[in-house]
Amino acid sequence: MMFDFRHTFNFDVIVDE
Repeated sequence: MMFDFRHTFNFDVIVDE
């Protein structure tokens, strides 16, 4: 759960940038 959440969050942040 934590790993998946971090992975998804990181992806979202990179795309947003």
